[in-house]
Amino acid sequence: MGHARPRLPGGRVAALDVGEKRVGVALSDPRRLLAAPYGVFPSSRLEELAGRLREEGVQELVVGVPLKLSGSEGEMARRAREVGRKVGSLLGVPVRYFDERLTTREAERILVGAGLSRRRRREVVDRLAAALLLQAYLDRRRA
Repeated sequence: MGHARPRLPGGRVAALDVGEKRVGVALSDPRRLLAAPYGVFPSSRLEELAGRLREEGVQELVVGVPLKLSGSEGEMARRAREVGRKVGSLLGVPVRYFDERLTTREAERILVGAGLSRRRRREVVDRLAAALLLQAYLDRRRA
């Protein structure tokens, strides 16, 4: 007789990659297996972001916290936590914070490898970084 795996909660998960001026967003599928880039929102429009995530049926929020290589938190990590608290409160869903060191660099590396121009990379790097963050989070939860 095999052991049943514990059932993970369903519903979409959203990930936020918080920058100085923009927030990159990614969404999971309802089964929480795959992450996909969703969009970019100005940091000044968090209420609009929360409304869009509510429409998408988001049940959990993951916010990337950019830790320093030493593991300590700086100003951007504080800002990411602040944005996470606000959007999570507006949505009424649990917020998880996840170490996102180097996801933006990895996204940039992928886009350079794909031959995108600097202008085009700037347009998509935030949401790709959010998708990389979310996929790492989903994979870790399943492991």
